[in-house]
Amino acid sequence: MNKQNRLNIVDEARGFTLISMILYHFMWDLKYIAMFDIDWYAGPVGYVWQKSICISFIFISGFCFCFGKNRLKRSARIFICGIVITTVTLIVMPENRIVFGILTFIGTAGIFTILVDRLHTRLEKILNKKTLNLTMIIGMVLLFVVFFRVNDGFIYILKRTELPKYLYKGYIATFVGFPDPTFFSTDYFAILPWTFLYLAGYYTNRVVMNNNKIVTCLSENHIPIISNIGRKSLIIYMFHQPVLYAIMLLIQNIK
Repeated sequence: MNKQNRLNIVDEARGFTLISMILYHFMWDLKYIAMFDIDWYAGPVGYVWQKSICISFIFISGFCFCFGKNRLKRSARIFICGIVITTVTLIVMPENRIVFGILTFIGTAGIFTILVDRLHTRLEKILNKKTLNLTMIIGMVLLFVVFFRVNDGFIYILKRTELPKYLYKGYIATFVGFPDPTFFSTDYFAILPWTFLYLAGYYTNRVVMNNNKIVTCLSENHIPIISNIGRKSLIIYMFHQPVLYAIMLLIQNIK
């Protein structure tokens, strides 16, 4: 089988994640814009739901980095889409602004991974590919766990370790993963910790695509409509919120 063929199950996973994200944003709009009383959404259930979407979407994005050509162009396009969303939200609804959101992060991570990919390709020529890739997957997952709460001011190295307050100052620090106390965004994904998860997806791709049996299995198309949604994830993401806001306005008028 040609390894450049699509892995339909990856598109399906991305499609399911996108649907889950749209439903999550719909509930967010109901609670914080239409002002519905949805207590469970702000509790542990909502938190786990939100994190499951973030983790799935970023891991899949890292996995898909290796597919297709013009990776720099693709990553730059995603980054620009993130800037567009930031600009629009700052103008139209500054109280719900999105700064350093998911698309800005994925674009940034993609550009950074171009450099990682070049270095990793060279390492594979002198080291055992399978061992190297499996080691990197484990390493990236562990680093993601260690830095998972870095945005909140601490990391986990055997125990909770508080980080110096002076790190959390300014927009550059915020972009890296040390948000300034004055920073606010309804959608915030910094370089830390999420790049580690993105790279875990990238290295997982290197393992999967070197196993023809796994590739053949993952290429099966189980739910075509979900696969199609996954393939159009960027354009759906760009336009789903305006549609949801229109629905919220309608709901508010009905109320």
